[in-house]
Amino acid sequence: ELDLMTNIFAISDIHGQFKQLSEILAHWNKEDELVIMGDMIDRGDDSLKVIHILMEVKNNYPDKVTILKGNHEDMFLNYIENPEVNGDFYLSNGGDTTCYDFGVKENLRFMSYKSSAEILLNTRQDEINFIRKTIPYYEFGKVLFVHAGIDPSIPDWRKSSEEKFYWTENIWM
Repeated sequence: ELDLMTNIFAISDIHGQFKQLSEILAHWNKEDELVIMGDMIDRGDDSLKVIHILMEVKNNYPDKVTILKGNHEDMFLNYIENPEVNGDFYLSNGGDTTCYDFGVKENLRFMSYKSSAEILLNTRQDEINFIRKTIPYYEFGKVLFVHAGIDPSIPDWRKSSEEKFYWTENIWM
């Protein structure tokens, strides 16, 4: 049952910044909803720690925590599913730090994208499954949480392509 008096604590664009995330989470009242609005990984040095703490929080408070997918999680999943096609784009947008932090310690410049993706798939299945379970949007009463946006040109925004939820920019101009 929806209780519209419930407070919501929302965090977005963590980008592998574990220390800052820990400081912010210290202010979250466990009675309140927690919404993570995507971009948990990439750029920062501690994407693995970020994923692990969010896995723990979701496990400990499954009915209070909602985790959305952002464009960086989308890029990560696209990379591991089709590394040769998506490697340049992902690694040049912060994915190199996540790959390193997730255990690809070899120099990424000297290995194939397929090899690095296989290391991730072989060693980080729990983390990958956690990221795969993220959702494109969350409705709480009349409040919509989404990483990027929706397609306002269609009658039911819920039928927006997933790309719009993760990648929409300048749609309101």
